[in-house]
Amino acid sequence: MIAAHPPIHEPPERVSLTCALGLRFFDVATGLFVGADGTIGRESLGLNAVAWPIGAPHQKTVGVVTPSGIIAFHGLPGLREFENSGEADPWASPHRTRDFQVEVIDRMGRFLPCTFAVSAPEKGLALFAEDGSPPWIEAGAVPLFSAPSRTLPPGLAIVRMELRDLGTGREAAWAIVEVNYLSRGSRRTARGLADDKGRVLLLFAYPEGQRRAFNHSPPGNSPGLSQQEWTLEFAVSHEAVEHPEAAADYGRRLAQLPAIATRGGSPAEFLNEETLRFGQELNLGFIDLVPA
Repeated sequence: MIAAHPPIHEPPERVSLTCALGLRFFDVATGLFVGADGTIGRESLGLNAVAWPIGAPHQKTVGVVTPSGIIAFHGLPGLREFENSGEADPWASPHRTRDFQVEVIDRMGRFLPCTFAVSAPEKGLALFAEDGSPPWIEAGAVPLFSAPSRTLPPGLAIVRMELRDLGTGREAAWAIVEVNYLSRGSRRTARGLADDKGRVLLLFAYPEGQRRAFNHSPPGNSPGLSQQEWTLEFAVSHEAVEHPEAAADYGRRLAQLPAIATRGGSPAEFLNEETLRFGQELNLGFIDLVPA
């Protein structure tokens, strides 16, 4: 039997879903966006991101990784009416924003866990730390710092240390370490973040130009890259708290005050300049911190 269906004269129902919050992440060590190579966001797949209205941690929404490596949130509390708006352009009308706390954990162990606040809905990608953010942060992107257990990417300089608060003897959790050096005649800065145990893995590209040889050979007898070394200048920022958070609170940790760093011994030496040699990991051991 063949059944005939009456023609449909009414236009089909239009269903739309607007994303109220999207986040992009960048790897501080390499300076590259995480998952930006377009291969189904494979680098971002290890990231687990959840968001909740500030003050309501029980209302958590899990982010979804897009093919471009962006993490998108749908169904955020208080924003569902906006997300399901039937307007041709939901962004054309004024909309009320709401503040959310986001927590990110890397299941692959490459990056340190972190938490931060953003506002939504936000057209395009959310602006991370727009007001008073450190000038080195990539516009609109959330920085991710290397965990001490990270599998080391090839071709990068490696600096390790363990930071302690000299006054309390506790690990200096979530301290910020900056390394300044010359590359191609310009001053560059690399940054690392201590984990909750004060352990730091700082990775950055080897400097270019302005090299000097181990044996300081005169021009014309310049040795190869494997015999090069560079001077690194260190600076540390830290805020000691009795009970550090489980994931780095970027609102607090990226705004820490400078600290004085010393290497143990009698007498103690200030951590200032150290020498980096090509192909050799620079491990500074234990470093003690006191407020500047």
